[in-house]
Amino acid sequence: MNLEGKTALVTGASRGIGPHLAAALAGRGMNLVLAGRSAGELEAVAAEQRKLGVSVLAVATDLLDADARTLLVGACEREFGGVDVLVNNAGGDPLREDRVGLDPRCDFRGRPGPANAGRHEEAELGVHGPGRDGGQGASARNRS
Repeated sequence: MNLEGKTALVTGASRGIGPHLAAALAGRGMNLVLAGRSAGELEAVAAEQRKLGVSVLAVATDLLDADARTLLVGACEREFGGVDVLVNNAGGDPLREDRVGLDPRCDFRGRPGPANAGRHEEAELGVHGPGRDGGQGASARNRS
């Protein structure tokens, strides 16, 4: 498939595997719209891809914000007439507003979380609810 001259939107492009995804697509001749929260890092990634001769638009944005997503799509349309390929690489917690004031030992719903097992008494007692261990919790199961 010839991707030369097509446009790819890469979210989470400023760090992690994002820069590598951008480089792979630019290497195929694709124009890029790079989105990420870290403006400085994002611009550095964009500068590297421009060296390959492709057009790159870097948009520092927080995709957890609905208005920001709308503005990003608008920027893609203005700059390149749309997007041919979406690489949805951004990470984030879409329920982060609900996390305000929650105990840090809890998962995003406010329950003691299995990811915290071994660090907090509630998790060690297995009160985080049913999981692969039937709700006993790893620490409780290992004590038997």
